Amino acid sequence: VFEDGNITVTSSNANGATHSREGVIAAVGMEIKKETDRDLHFGGGADVISLVSEIAFAERKSGSTQVWAYRHLSDATSPTS
Repeated sequence: VFEDGNITVTSSNANGATHSREGVIAAVGMEIKKETDRDLHFGGGADVISLVSEIAFAERKSGSTQVWAYRHLSDATSPTS
């Protein structure tokens, strides 16, 4: 485990979640497709290959009540000693 500074501590609260197997949905908007492009200025010339896709994530809800996923708010105060 190492610290890289990507997450900054801005409060003493931490969010967590518990959800059922079908509580979070991943919807595929576009399947993976390959796009190629010729770059003559890259070394002696190269084919640039890009893979593009689209995926969206959502929480499943049951009407106005939340029965699939629960949020947990915890104390994340840094220890002082």
